[in-house]
Amino acid sequence: MKISYILLTVLSLLLIACSPSEDVPRATISDIDAEQAAVEEISNSSEMPESDALEAVIDHESSSIQFEGFGPGKSHNGTFQEWAGVLIIEDGNIIGLRGSIDPSSVSTGIGGLDTHLKNADFFDVDNYPVILFDAEINDGIASGPLTFHGITKDISFPVDVGEESVSADFVISLKEFGIEYIGVNDEVELRFDLTVE
Repeated sequence: MKISYILLTVLSLLLIACSPSEDVPRATISDIDAEQAAVEEISNSSEMPESDALEAVIDHESSSIQFEGFGPGKSHNGTFQEWAGVLIIEDGNIIGLRGSIDPSSVSTGIGGLDTHLKNADFFDVDNYPVILFDAEINDGIASGPLTFHGITKDISFPVDVGEESVSADFVISLKEFGIEYIGVNDEVELRFDLTVE
């Protein structure tokens, strides 16, 4: 009887899906409407006047992009090996960031998990080989379009801005980008610390 109780308790704990801490801020995600998309297309055209903003390349050696995914009774940390980006600086202040990630470079330290994350259940890297983000930073909030898993949505989240760096720790819902997998929490915690060269 005692053994059965212990086994039942262990099984119950394993079936409880882990999730990110409630203390970690959740990203705000919304659809991009046609009018906004048109404005963004115009703002990206070569006809727009150039600003005084500079693009400073992010240094791989002193920067990191990490995530933590949550499943039944456990979580896994990962990172991406291949990515590139810039911090946008105007009048000595960081006013934005822009970057891309190769999802096929995902690394958790577990080969089987990496392979699973690359397939159609999650990143589907054969069909969606790049993740793109282009954000403005205002009053400690980064906001802009994120293209992930073939879906582009507006996203905003708090950031800490230094003289030559931007860092963040927030939670994003994969369901918003069409990724749902039985037994896996759709919320993923993202952490990054980006420093210019």
